[in-house]
Amino acid sequence: MSDERRGRLVLVATPIGNLGDLSPRAREVLATADLICCEDTRRTRALLSASGITAKGPHGDRLLSLHGHNEATRLDRVVAAVASGSTADRFCVEGFLPRKGPERRRRLESLLADHRTSVVLEAPGRLVATLQELAAADPARPMAVVRELTKLHEEVWRGTLSDAAEAFAARDVRGEIVLVIGGAPPAAPAGDAAVEAAVRAALDDDPSAGPRQVAELVAASLKVPRRRAYEAALRLRGAVARDGGTSGPG
Repeated sequence: MSDERRGRLVLVATPIGNLGDLSPRAREVLATADLICCEDTRRTRALLSASGITAKGPHGDRLLSLHGHNEATRLDRVVAAVASGSTADRFCVEGFLPRKGPERRRRLESLLADHRTSVVLEAPGRLVATLQELAAADPARPMAVVRELTKLHEEVWRGTLSDAAEAFAARDVRGEIVLVIGGAPPAAPAGDAAVEAAVRAALDDDPSAGPRQVAELVAASLKVPRRRAYEAALRLRGAVARDGGTSGPG
């Protein structure tokens, strides 16, 4: 199901000189925003005061300092309030996808495998087909369909790829469309059985290989700590030796 919250991120240019130069639209945005992120809260508070705007909201102070020194610790709060709901610490802008053929398939596969949030531009006439292709590959992936950004009829729809494909199948959509697709979840770490299986395979390939050599190969292939692979190699080499196999160098 789509999320009915209508989060929206608006970038507001503020005067560097006379505070009276703030535009009427900027005043309206600042007066109605739930959260105002700014580099210096003192300067922004002065700007709001000069424009007759209160910094207080229903849930307290609306100002949040956000700059290069505290960005990492503030991103969770910011992401929770902006339009797509997807993490924005790492993202890539894909632009328009190829319309058809192997290159389109490769781009879609690459996009869904990427751990970053992906931003894709799409034409209204191709929206449903793109959503259906993406949903067939990963129906539960979170995403947002954003239409007419910064314009009068701006719309933000949030949900899963499967929900999006169903919701927009019967709609006549117009305007400029942006798809914001959540990144692929991190791969689960290899379990003990997988590590032991990889160690056994490495020992079968080269019975003379020592535990350190095997550990380096397994750690690199499974992305596990080398010590974990080394301990498994020692354990399995010992078992082979007790069974009368080749023990090999350590």
